[in-house]
Amino acid sequence: MKKESAFKRIHELKAEIGYAKYIDSTWIKQSDYLYLNSIWIYTSSTIQNSFTINLKTQIADTWIYQGYKDPVRTWTSGPLLPASLVAGYGMNIQFQNKSYINIAFASLKLNSKPRFEFSIYDSKNVIVAEKVIYNTSYGLQLQCMLTSKLLKSIDWEYRAQFFATGIDKKQITFDAQNSFSFRPVSFIKLRLEQKIAYDFYSSEHLQFRVEMMMGFVLEK
Repeated sequence: MKKESAFKRIHELKAEIGYAKYIDSTWIKQSDYLYLNSIWIYTSSTIQNSFTINLKTQIADTWIYQGYKDPVRTWTSGPLLPASLVAGYGMNIQFQNKSYINIAFASLKLNSKPRFEFSIYDSKNVIVAEKVIYNTSYGLQLQCMLTSKLLKSIDWEYRAQFFATGIDKKQITFDAQNSFSFRPVSFIKLRLEQKIAYDFYSSEHLQFRVEMMMGFVLEK
């Protein structure tokens, strides 16, 4: 949109899925991530008021294999199970290089995840169906995307999302991704990505992951 307009929009889509194939012809999923984010911004004097809505889930089903000779395949998760949908109202700080920091002081979060016999969940604000657990919460959301061109062929990108309903470890979730991209030639991109995430109901510990990827780029 034109700069003089009081309304602006930011739309983001990020997805990744990767599999590893073993000698015994078994395919194991290594990564699966889908993130949709929309921010509507209204500028009043020097303040940028914003409404945000974002969805985080996975693309394909996840299966685990138990046993050696005749492994048994068991479903553990799939599209929208688990999923996290957040809608919030707050303020936005935007920079010229497409970077931004968004704070939604009033945010409503809806979670869904598969229900198993060993599932852990807080009984407060929870709806337990036969195969699904739904949870709603109200709190503060902070999300940011920071980008910079370090060199002509090297880009840096940092993304983070934080949601809290209190200061207890059970009331906080966040994930962050820090990545460096390098283009040896125009159509090939090498990417080093570091990830960190925390969700008490998935694991009581911080989860770390480091990946190196190569991809092909098509541009007009």
